[in-house]
Amino acid sequence: MRAGRGQARGPRRRRPAPGQPADHRAAGPQDRRGQRRHRQGRRGLRQHLGRQHPARALQARRARRDREGIARTALRVRRRPVLRRPDHPLPVTGRDDVSTVKSSSTAPWWPLLRLQGAAVAPRVRLLVFPHSGAGPNTLFPLVEPLPDDVEVLGLSLPGRERRFGETPGCRLDEVLGSVTDEVLGRDPLPTVVFGHSLGALLATRTAHLLGPHCRAAVVSGQVPGRTRRRAHATSSEEDAVRLLRDGGGTPEWVMQDPDMLAHVTRVLRADIDLSREAAVGFEDIRLDVPLHVLGGTADPLVPHEPLDGWADHTTGPCRVRRFDGDHFFLLADAHRAAVVDTLREALAH
Repeated sequence: MRAGRGQARGPRRRRPAPGQPADHRAAGPQDRRGQRRHRQGRRGLRQHLGRQHPARALQARRARRDREGIARTALRVRRRPVLRRPDHPLPVTGRDDVSTVKSSSTAPWWPLLRLQGAAVAPRVRLLVFPHSGAGPNTLFPLVEPLPDDVEVLGLSLPGRERRFGETPGCRLDEVLGSVTDEVLGRDPLPTVVFGHSLGALLATRTAHLLGPHCRAAVVSGQVPGRTRRRAHATSSEEDAVRLLRDGGGTPEWVMQDPDMLAHVTRVLRADIDLSREAAVGFEDIRLDVPLHVLGGTADPLVPHEPLDGWADHTTGPCRVRRFDGDHFFLLADAHRAAVVDTLREALAH
C-alpha cells in the first residue's frame, strides 16, 4: 500500500546493482561498526587461545604469515612430475635436452626455494643444503652477503619452514632426482653446492650427479667415507632430544615446549634416516671439482681429525679449514666472515 500524501515514509531502498541479490543492502554506519566489533572479537579470541595454547598459536601465525607473504617474498617454486635418479650422463645444455620418464609413484613436492630475491643477470648458482631438522633459511646469514649476481637456492624438505605442516620423511632418490631436475630445468649456470652436516652428504651426491654442471663444492660439519657418524646411532625420541642438546643450535624455548619439541624430533629422526641412506656407498663418491671442507675443533657430533679424508672424494684440490667451535661454528660471529669468504672463493672457480 502506497503512503498517501502527508504520510511518513520508511527508509528508501536502493535498487540492487547488477549481479547482486535482490535483498542486498548497502552497509551503513551501524553495519560497519558491527563488522569492526566482529573483527575485534575474533582478534581477542585468537589472543586468548594463543595464551592457552602457545604452540598451536605459533603454528597458526606461521601459516597465516605464509599465506599473506607468498606473493611478497619472491620465493619461486616449481613442481616436477618426474623425480628419479638419472641413469645417463646429465646434459650440459639445459632443460630442452632433459628426457623425462614418469615413475610409478610420484613424490609430493620437493622444491628448491629461493633464499634471495631474483638475481640480476646471474652469473653463477649456489645450491644450499641445510643440516638435519632445519630449513635452508638457517644458513641465510652466510649467503646474504654474497653479490647480487649469485642465484641462491635452498633445499626445502617436508616438516619445516614453509612446509611445516607436511609429514616429514623422504627417500634419497626422490630428493636427488628432484634437485637435479630442478637445476636442469633452469637456465644453465655454473653451479656450486654448499651443505652442512646432513646437507654435506646431499650436496656431495648432488655434485656427483650434476657432473660438468657443478664447478665446486663446500662441505661443513661432516665426516668423509666410512667414518662412523654419531647421529646414525639415534634410535629413539630420547636419543634425538639428547642429540639436539649436545649439538646446540636449537632455541631453548623449543626444548621447553612439548609440542614443538615433539615436532622437531620427528623431523630430526626422519632426516637421520635420510642421512643413513645417503651414507651407504658414500666412500665410492668421487668428484672432479675443487672441494672446500670446514669443521669445528670442538664439535661433539663430528670429530675434526678425519676431515682430511675428504681429499679422497675428489680428483681436484681439497682445502680443509678448522675453526674453534662446536657443530654450528659456521654461524658464530667470529667465523661467519671466513665462511663467507670460502663461499666466495668457491663461486669464483
